[in-house]
Amino acid sequence: MPTQTSAIRKQVQRLKRRITPLYYEIVYALVTPRRVNTMNFGYAPLTESLRPHYPSADQGLQYELYYQTFRQLDTPLTADQRLCEVSSGRGGGLALLRNLTDAQVIGLERSPAARRYAAQEFGLDTRAATAPTLPLETASVDLFISVEAAHNYHNDAFIAEIVRCLKPGGQLLLADMNLGSDRHVQQKLRALYARNGLRLEQWRDIRPEVLAALHADHQRKQAFMRFLFGPLRAEAEAYMGTVGSHKYHEMQHDQRAYFILQALKPR
Repeated sequence: MPTQTSAIRKQVQRLKRRITPLYYEIVYALVTPRRVNTMNFGYAPLTESLRPHYPSADQGLQYELYYQTFRQLDTPLTADQRLCEVSSGRGGGLALLRNLTDAQVIGLERSPAARRYAAQEFGLDTRAATAPTLPLETASVDLFISVEAAHNYHNDAFIAEIVRCLKPGGQLLLADMNLGSDRHVQQKLRALYARNGLRLEQWRDIRPEVLAALHADHQRKQAFMRFLFGPLRAEAEAYMGTVGSHKYHEMQHDQRAYFILQALKPR
């Protein structure tokens, strides 16, 4: 029986690997409206002084989450340093960060459709990558950033790659959600980082700010789903964390953590 169960599990994993690239192409090329360039849950309230740096006018809550993540950085980056976003999507968040730093910015993204959009709309340097594997030179990155993506691959292989690619003293800034209480998830990630040579320096529970953003953004997201019904609508609501979705309720009751962290590779 264990042998049969293992074989079934391997078949499911192979099927998932085949389907996942198609899923992301459907999301970025067919389902997501043309004007949408970043799709995270958002953060409220907004920082008004950030508005002049928005790549577009109607996604301030999403840009704010990038800003709140980026502002955990200890010291400003210089023109000879490199900032890299893992799972950069259509590039809206990375385009905002480019407006806030002098560093070279690079996006890593698995979806060809998303990479094309980022290049055409923002002129970003985006490269093909499927995390946890990162196609970068050893000790070549000063800062990694990841926003609402790492839960798909937040494991030993990913953190080991982050550590390999970071320069000594380099940092990882990450905003994400994970199933489980805030305390449980923090303990789990602290142990994950420690055994791979990364030191967790800061942790912020931002569930109240994310829930506030989901309320503020509810009408805009509902408009995206007006043609969806049944299971498709339920899936879209969970994907976007809309008010009333199971992810929304899990965050409300400390069953799903949403956090920003800063981690450091020791010198």
